[in-house]
Amino acid sequence: MTTYLYIKLNNLKRLGKILVEQANADSDFMKILTLSKGKLSEDEIEFDGDYIYGVKDGYLLFWFDEEEEFLEKFGGYDEYEAKDIVWMYYRPQDYEFLDYYSASEDWDEGYVWYSLSSDSKKEVKKLFNLIDMDIDIESNSDENAKEISSQIASVFPKLANTLTDRFYYAKEGAISNGIEKYMNGEFLEDLYRPLKLESWGDTFKKLKMPLSQLMLIYSFSGSLNDSIDDVLERYMVTRGSKMLPGNPREDYYSYEDGEYFTSEFEKDSSWDIEKTISDLEDDEETLENYKKYGELIKFVNKLIGINKEKVLGKNPDGTYTTLTVKSIESDTGKLNVEFNKKETPNTWNSMDFKKGKIKQSTLGNLINNYQLFDIFD
Repeated sequence: MTTYLYIKLNNLKRLGKILVEQANADSDFMKILTLSKGKLSEDEIEFDGDYIYGVKDGYLLFWFDEEEEFLEKFGGYDEYEAKDIVWMYYRPQDYEFLDYYSASEDWDEGYVWYSLSSDSKKEVKKLFNLIDMDIDIESNSDENAKEISSQIASVFPKLANTLTDRFYYAKEGAISNGIEKYMNGEFLEDLYRPLKLESWGDTFKKLKMPLSQLMLIYSFSGSLNDSIDDVLERYMVTRGSKMLPGNPREDYYSYEDGEYFTSEFEKDSSWDIEKTISDLEDDEETLENYKKYGELIKFVNKLIGINKEKVLGKNPDGTYTTLTVKSIESDTGKLNVEFNKKETPNTWNSMDFKKGKIKQSTLGNLINNYQLFDIFD
């Protein structure tokens, strides 16, 4: 026959009354109960579980050997996620969230141009005007942003590389700053919430939980003879895991500190553009060479454009040959080009390709008299 006994717990009011089964006198639950009645001192009590350090001032103390041990046990993270989180918490500035290749793509897509301040865009326009070229800074279309980015990269490649660097490091810093704020604030709050944890010396190693919360968890997820370790593990699986934060590495971009990025990027990029203008204005010979280079670019843009594929014509075998001007060498005036042989003109698939350098005059002949050239023969 089962006997039921109601016990009133003076120091655990949140729990109120719990239904007690027949319990072993040396079970973890009964030890805490005995402690709450003043029949056992905190120094005398011991629990199973390597990480359970003891009891002090109404708290159950945890002491883990490694940060990852706590994160894997009570955070629900795997080994690699736990290492991620430790790194992002202690050393977010050293964590590489982006790769430089993505910054180069951002340049090509026009994102770096979009991020420039309106004053910096006006300075870029001034830079092009110096060499008798013009750009449209009023249009906000994606195509225009890509076109301007392409022009800057073609005419002022050093400036384009510098601005890409500035963009990359400003983004990295902004994400690191945002992650640092999140990890020290909302992340820890969410991580500690299921067990109502507090730190007593180390964020992920030395933690404490109110005994009142432990007793409440027993009423939810355990029997009186279960160990603390078993009850907490069961509680985290059935209830606690729903409150836990995910791995911020998965959506790091959402934590970007926008104010930091704007401040850093606008300040540095503005200086770079102004320095380019100043250096060009102080060197008449270089300025004249840039003007000649600008004329060549305008010529290429009028005929075909840079990094824009043009179908030259249909070959005798039914295939098509396309031409793309990849870049223009500012010192020699040579055009770096790429030819592609395709089954149909408007496809990404290429059957064959060749790269080479041609003169300005050759470009016009290729476009107007393609049949005179045996590119793939």
